[in-house]
Amino acid sequence: MNLRIAKEGVQKYVEFIRRALSEKCAADFKRELGTAFGKRTDQGPTPFAEALTSVFVSIADIVQEHQQSVEQEFGPENFVVVVRGLLDEADIQGMRVIDKFVKDHAKVFAQHSSCDMRTVGAVLEETALITQRTQQFHAYIHGVAQSVVDMIEDKSSFIKSLPPGSKEDGLPDITQLLHRV
Repeated sequence: MNLRIAKEGVQKYVEFIRRALSEKCAADFKRELGTAFGKRTDQGPTPFAEALTSVFVSIADIVQEHQQSVEQEFGPENFVVVVRGLLDEADIQGMRVIDKFVKDHAKVFAQHSSCDMRTVGAVLEETALITQRTQQFHAYIHGVAQSVVDMIEDKSSFIKSLPPGSKEDGLPDITQLLHRV
């Protein structure tokens, strides 16, 4: 397959997958977190961690479902491009969750002494859960990318073609989401 056509095909595929992921995350976000006007009455104790986990699980599902076919059709080096696109979308969707979490808990983060200690404890617990799940996703996605890179025959050429700031697995070391969390 012509290299230029393969790159164009992968880019179109990444755009399609990101759009589908964005739409799914928007629906999950609304379901998990309710509207901008308040919490849902049936909301669990850690809705923001659940919304963020939903983003990560959706990406893991996409990887599981599409990795083999993309690698066969376009080569493993192009699946790293797909993973990079998914990681970029994880940043966008994850930052939406974190921004709403910070906004909804601004009083606690501002360290107002009028905050109920149970509320502070719940926010701290959810913050820890968000941090843990973000770290786990970071390790997972880099593991996927590294396993794909291990299949690439011409690693030196692949590494030379990486965008600035990428590790040898083809992904950025620190994403916006990881930095924020």
